[in-house]
Amino acid sequence: MITLKQISYGGWPNCYQLSNGFVDLILTTDVGPRIIRFGFVDEENEFVELPGMGHTGGEIWKSYGGHRLWHAPENMPRTYFPDNSPIKLEEHDGFIRLVQPVEPTTGIQKEIDLYLDNESAKVTVVHRLINKNVWGVELAPWVLSVMATGG
Repeated sequence: MITLKQISYGGWPNCYQLSNGFVDLILTTDVGPRIIRFGFVDEENEFVELPGMGHTGGEIWKSYGGHRLWHAPENMPRTYFPDNSPIKLEEHDGFIRLVQPVEPTTGIQKEIDLYLDNESAKVTVVHRLINKNVWGVELAPWVLSVMATGG
């Protein structure tokens, strides 16, 4: 049985634990979109957790660890737009969606959909970049998972 419950994690008060009893993911809505934990229940996080977790706000991009969505090609400052602000978590039939507000400097909105299998450690992750500008933008999804040692 898949469960979703709000918890505090890593200094962020607005996180959600998505679990099927085999594995769990922790999704923070204080910043992101970002998956800050993935691992077997009650075991180590496969993702690294870096100093700075729990912080929000600010004009500088911060690396918290975990899994996040960028846009390529890498280009400063566009790629490094700070994801230090709250996001929205939506519950849909069969999946969870994380939605970042439209980035004011790029006009791009990021979404991550998570489909957790009922009976195994399988998670399907769908990444989406939505161009909210009135003009075309050439880019591609660029997904980073910052792994813990041995992860």
